[in-house]
Amino acid sequence: MPLSAWPIGESAVLAAEEAGDHDAQASPSGDRHRQLARLGLRPGMTVTPMMRTPGRGLVLAIGDLRLAVDRESAHALKVHAPGHTHPADRS
Repeated sequence: MPLSAWPIGESAVLAAEEAGDHDAQASPSGDRHRQLARLGLRPGMTVTPMMRTPGRGLVLAIGDLRLAVDRESAHALKVHAPGHTHPADRS
């Protein structure tokens, strides 16, 4: 499920990208994922959407850190419930 659709105040785990979602080297989505990774958003992290921004982005709580992501990034990030393994996370 996209992070943008996750309920406010509910913790979620960032899922790994599914193979074939896109060519990470050639697509704007791949650039977005690299940029978010540079900010510290990586698969397996627990995040909690705290509020929506006026532009439909999200303010995320990650431990004591608060991070705002834009609408497109929130939609691109896939999440699942804590304690559940997303199919792309399985080895």
